[in-house]
Amino acid sequence: MLAGAPAVGADGYGARDAKVDDDVAMAVGLDSRLLMVVEAYHHGIAVGGWSDGVEALVSVGIALDAPCVVSADTADTALEQLAELLARHRARDRFVPSA
Repeated sequence: MLAGAPAVGADGYGARDAKVDDDVAMAVGLDSRLLMVVEAYHHGIAVGGWSDGVEALVSVGIALDAPCVVSADTADTALEQLAELLARHRARDRFVPSA
């Protein structure tokens, strides 16, 4: 669940945190801190946000109307909706089966 997309903290240092300077994320212009959200989405896990967090979801290409994606106005609403969806474990209806 995303509340926003803050800048990298002053304690972000590549020698301690490999994701800070993740080459793959940097090569495609993706903030490596959002890489985990994108991976969760692709694995069918419910994701969501409120406030600037909604903008962060959109910025990485997650459609707000996709199954098991929460877009809320308040943290309480987002948490309530997301907790219910996480109980399902996976958003199987997010995937279109191939023939």
